[in-house]
Amino acid sequence: MFLNLNLELDRVQLDPLERKFKSSVRTLMREVAKFWHAEIFPSHFTPGNESRYRFQPRTPRYIARKRKYGVAQGRFVANVFTGDTKRWMTTLAKFRVEQGTNIARVNMPTPTYFRKPYNPKGNQPDKVDEVTQFSGSDRVRIQEFARRRFNEIFKKHLSAAEKAA
Repeated sequence: MFLNLNLELDRVQLDPLERKFKSSVRTLMREVAKFWHAEIFPSHFTPGNESRYRFQPRTPRYIARKRKYGVAQGRFVANVFTGDTKRWMTTLAKFRVEQGTNIARVNMPTPTYFRKPYNPKGNQPDKVDEVTQFSGSDRVRIQEFARRRFNEIFKKHLSAAEKAA
């Protein structure tokens, strides 16, 4: 899922920063990915998040099984059963920015049943889609963070360029 940040740049201000621009954008995108992972991603694993992130409904049989065998929060949260996958995804993530495209990627380990295309019976929810959904408020928070960090990064470079000139 892609998120368009709609950041606008004043070309006149960027002229002294031309060399630092690419590395600064890469830094910004990596920080945005880390912000999403630390601040927004964990909310996918909270009670009552089914409508916010448009989770597919679970079957009554599965819900009864969760209530009986689910561990801790797994009894009440739609996409948690034992919590192992949640722990893997929140602690073992790796961040990278694609060369030349400035697309940030967050690689999180998941068990095989999470990966597409696993759904032989046609009754499994798309777990990958569920944990990567954005709500409207999530988009706003990410955009505000990106704008704030963008301004901080480029003000620092601009003041350094002005001192050098």
